[in-house]
Amino acid sequence: MKTKMKLQTSSSKLQRSSKIQIPNGIRHTENTRLRLEIWNFSEAWSLEFGVFRRAFTLVELLVVIAIIAILAAMLLPALSGAKIRAQEHSARLDINNLASAIHTYEADYSRLPASQQAITAALTGNPAVPEDFTYGTSGLPDLLTPTGTLAIKSPTTAAPGAYQTNNSEITSILLDVKRVSGKNPGGVGDDGVFRDPWGNPYIITLDLNNDEKARDAFYRDPAVSADSTSSPTPKLGLNGLVPTTIPSGVVYEVNSPVMIWSAGYDKMIDPTQPATQGANKKNIVSWK
Repeated sequence: MKTKMKLQTSSSKLQRSSKIQIPNGIRHTENTRLRLEIWNFSEAWSLEFGVFRRAFTLVELLVVIAIIAILAAMLLPALSGAKIRAQEHSARLDINNLASAIHTYEADYSRLPASQQAITAALTGNPAVPEDFTYGTSGLPDLLTPTGTLAIKSPTTAAPGAYQTNNSEITSILLDVKRVSGKNPGGVGDDGVFRDPWGNPYIITLDLNNDEKARDAFYRDPAVSADSTSSPTPKLGLNGLVPTTIPSGVVYEVNSPVMIWSAGYDKMIDPTQPATQGANKKNIVSWK
């Protein structure tokens, strides 16, 4: 009853406050008047019961946009962090699978998956001591550093023409690895290079001097792997590496015939910083 009274009141108010204007050229028929009266009555109903919707003002739109921007700024770092963690997990899986494939090959064939050129370069490249072989960035772009770039090459003191190569030699021997088209991140590309999720090659060092230890071209350096806080001489190694003395000085190695690592999501290494600091801290390594 109250609703009906309200409707009647609104309708009567509308009739009193506004006259129905019929444009020129339209015949004054009862149907025309009825349609216009229904339209005015519907508008009165909407105003009375709050059904009428007006457009947003500019200020309201700006407030909504600002709220969305704030929420995006809060969520994007979290989403980015989740993506990086997923990529790091993928890189660790790649490294573990690659190391497992190398160990399986060694068990099956009683030798590591290295070519005769690599074996010869490792054993004769350094006249003072037989070396291991690092499959680095030969034939590929150098890795980034805070001040430029750095080529990762097998540690030999032979002539500049000494044999160097990247991990494509190992993947061609192992064969059973994930392949992707082109040179995209995350798998073995058309060039045979096994790359991490960020597009850099996995650096692999194999024990080719048969001492059951591996000395990597980058992590052998005391500037990278020596623990400056330790008191013994030579200093203890970081991340489980151990020091050893060769004619050229103290170097660091791992008690395993295989070392594999990635430059990490920042795609960067630093030959002047310890392995636990700066760009090196973000590297993904098989021995840690």
